[in-house]
Amino acid sequence: MMTLELNLKTGLNILLLLGALQGLIVALMLMFKKPYKLASQLLAIWIICLALYNIRIIILTSDLYKIFGQRYTLLAPLYLNFWYGPLIWLFSRKITRPQHPFILREWLHLLPGLLQFIYLWVIYAQPLRYRQWFYGAIHWRYVEPVMEVIATLGFVAYLWAAAQLIQTYGKQVKEAYADPNLETYQWLKRFLRLLAVFSLLWLVLTLIDVFLMQYQMKFIYFYPYFLMIAFLSYFIGFSAYFRSEQMMVVEVPKVPEKTTSTSLVDQQQLITQGQQLKDLMQTQQLYLKSTLRAKEVADLLGVNVQTLSLVLNQGLGVSFHDFVNEWRVNHVKSRLASDDIQRISLLGIAKESGFNSETSFYRIFKKFTGVTPKGYLQSLKKSQS
Repeated sequence: MMTLELNLKTGLNILLLLGALQGLIVALMLMFKKPYKLASQLLAIWIICLALYNIRIIILTSDLYKIFGQRYTLLAPLYLNFWYGPLIWLFSRKITRPQHPFILREWLHLLPGLLQFIYLWVIYAQPLRYRQWFYGAIHWRYVEPVMEVIATLGFVAYLWAAAQLIQTYGKQVKEAYADPNLETYQWLKRFLRLLAVFSLLWLVLTLIDVFLMQYQMKFIYFYPYFLMIAFLSYFIGFSAYFRSEQMMVVEVPKVPEKTTSTSLVDQQQLITQGQQLKDLMQTQQLYLKSTLRAKEVADLLGVNVQTLSLVLNQGLGVSFHDFVNEWRVNHVKSRLASDDIQRISLLGIAKESGFNSETSFYRIFKKFTGVTPKGYLQSLKKSQS
């Protein structure tokens, strides 16, 4: 049984080592990646923290200490889990608001991790005999369980905060553009889903180990968590590296919250401007422009973007994204009814109606009609026959 466990641990450690090395390589690649250099560097530091953690696990669970000496069995400074959450939050903030520099208050989120780093290095710098006593009598018994719980709960909290940033970013992009490039938004959502699975596994193992097993659970039971760390550091890093040039991060105005107050714009004025907006769309057919932005429409209406958002949200009860795309869908429907499909393809009609991709056209058309464009066309032909 011991031999089987040892062989299993050796095989798993090899996988961890490969994952850690790949993580370090992709982190170095991200360090110098443009655009969004600071965001890439924050993600790279996060990946380095994960990779160093797995290197520490390999050393602690293998016979490497026999080669390097006993001092290398206590590489606690490689364990920087207080930085996991803040780095993800800072990365999410920078990638969604690239033009806004960090202020001191935001950098201070890294302070607990820095204090953890200093604490571990101070202990590590002590003579070997004292260090062994401190780790055995104090650190592993009292300090480590507390740090583990704080780091786990902190990661969950920062992950939730990052999700709020990304959700707000998606909302603002949809408000600012009629048919926006949502590549960044979709990638960030997938990124957070992976981290949510990671945080759930981390939380469950931490609660079992600290509160049920009194911090005595064998390392072998943590390997699913260790392997997920290796997977995250490799997959997320390479995904970010190769997608960075495809992703578009746009600077968008803040979307005003819905309110019943009429202090900014009178309710009757909102209704009047809403009708003016409809007339503008009908006469100038602004929706035919695939890159139409809220600012362009606001300028033509003679208001600022915030007022336009109020007109749409409170006056018409719709977002800019849905408002423009409903006009586009209606334009497609009128083109199909006029037999334009005989001389031009369905996708051609969609592009001439303002849609910039087949995917967004199908998704938006079904949202407003309940059927796909081809399904609508078939039903139209049946009704005309």
